[in-house]
Amino acid sequence: MAGVFAPVGVSPASQRVGRGAAGGKKTLFLDGAAPVRLWGRMPDDHIPPKDDLEKAVREALETRGKDAKDGERAALVRLVLGLLRLMVDPTGGLPATLASTLFGLAPVPVQTAQKIVDYWIEGIKDVPPFPWRPQMWPIVASAFQTVLEPIPDATTMGVLVNVCIGIIQDRYPNGPHAAKQGVAQALVQAYNVGG
Repeated sequence: MAGVFAPVGVSPASQRVGRGAAGGKKTLFLDGAAPVRLWGRMPDDHIPPKDDLEKAVREALETRGKDAKDGERAALVRLVLGLLRLMVDPTGGLPATLASTLFGLAPVPVQTAQKIVDYWIEGIKDVPPFPWRPQMWPIVASAFQTVLEPIPDATTMGVLVNVCIGIIQDRYPNGPHAAKQGVAQALVQAYNVGG
């Protein structure tokens, strides 16, 4: 199996990747060893139901006097859910630390919804004008291609681009091009995990 990391003392020939019994998650099976989950979602027992997140996003929008179309609201909810899934890491590992640091959020559902709505509104307002706005759409689209996911519809892409711009203007106003790519990749990962 070319390109697969083999732990010390394990030949690549004794490895296989398959679907595990738990929800079809990808699992690495080593001969004579317990299966190791390669990737998948973190437990959702600390995350409220999607209906509660939809309510939190709707209330955040109402509080700020902003209206959103159904597609925009759905993308915001999916993004909030994905961020919470990334931040609720029972091992306290790297995804939780990076998500909290990158977005300036604590894994508190209502606060996460409010902050993402704030970032989206800041991206839409575009005050001061964001000079790299034309570059952001291709950067976000490229982040989807990097993880081999289809690029979503224009409404969802608009939400992701505006949230990305809001984050960059708030947290990384003078950041290099790599910061824009990093924020876009993190948002795309959260969007995918929230699905």
